[in-house]
Amino acid sequence: MQMSACEQLRPYIMEQARAASEKGSPPMCPLFFDFPRDEGSYKVEDQFVFGPDFLVAPVLYKGGQTLTANAPLKRLPLYLRGEKVLPIKAYQE
Repeated sequence: MQMSACEQLRPYIMEQARAASEKGSPPMCPLFFDFPRDEGSYKVEDQFVFGPDFLVAPVLYKGGQTLTANAPLKRLPLYLRGEKVLPIKAYQE
């Protein structure tokens, strides 16, 4: 049985839920929440951070991008901060 991406990310999701419960900060928030000194972050309306380590940048349409990435419309690009290692479950078939 193939494990879904959400199931693989369950440990990370639970970690973010625990942090939100303890600290009151949202697990998902606009970029300016984590980057208040970056004036450009206030203009970004189609991306968000998920916890301290993921930048979620859905592909809404082609064009007008500042980053070129292999991202077909059916796949959600996730960007991991630096050399961060996520607590995820191993992929199983």
